[in-house]
Order: sequence, then structure tokens, then C-alpha cells
Amino acid sequence: MAGEFVHDHPFQWGSKRTGPIWRVGGCHPTWWHKTHLLNPRDVVPESNMPAYAWLDRPLKDDAIDAKMKALRTVGVPYTDAEIAGAKKAIEGVSEIDALIAYLQGMGTALKQTR
Repeated sequence: MAGEFVHDHPFQWGSKRTGPIWRVGGCHPTWWHKTHLLNPRDVVPESNMPAYAWLDRPLKDDAIDAKMKALRTVGVPYTDAEIAGAKKAIEGVSEIDALIAYLQGMGTALKQTR
């Protein structure tokens, strides 16, 4: 449903949001996603997806607060407190963990509002 992606930026005008990751949130446990991203054939032997082992590194973004402020100007409802705490919130988080958190949220917005 389009409303699930209202705060995605840049917005993909005309995108059809179909494919293997459509509504994937909650379909697999976090360990499964991590294994799948690091070596897809460990969980899906017939997979032709490449491995994304390079994602297993610390998430570093010194400009995260500036990016969040910019996104707020185009409608993403970040609060001042969220922006102020962003750098601390990503301390100790890896890129793969951040991606998995995003994947786990895909398709769950409707479940939360019902």
C-alpha cells in the first residue's frame, strides 16, 4: 500500500513496489536476514543473489543529523529529539544491522495501525 512508503525519500515516482522484498518485515527472523545477506545460499540454496559481506562493518555517518533535518524539510516527521539523538543511536550499529532493521519494517506499517 502506498501509505507505507510515504516517508521514503527520494520517492520513486511510478515505482511498482513488487519483488522479493515486498512486505518482508517479520517473515524471517533477524538471524535469517543476516545469514542471507552474508551468504544467500546458506539459507536459499538455489539463490542467485550475490553476497553482501561488505555490509558487516560499522555504520558511520557524521552528517546524519544534517540529513535528517533535510528530510524533515520534505515532510519526514523527525522530531528535534530524534535528530539530536541520531548520532548516539547509531553508535555500535553495523550497516548490515541497519539494513535488516529496515527490511524487518517493510510491510508492517499497516499491521501497526489496525
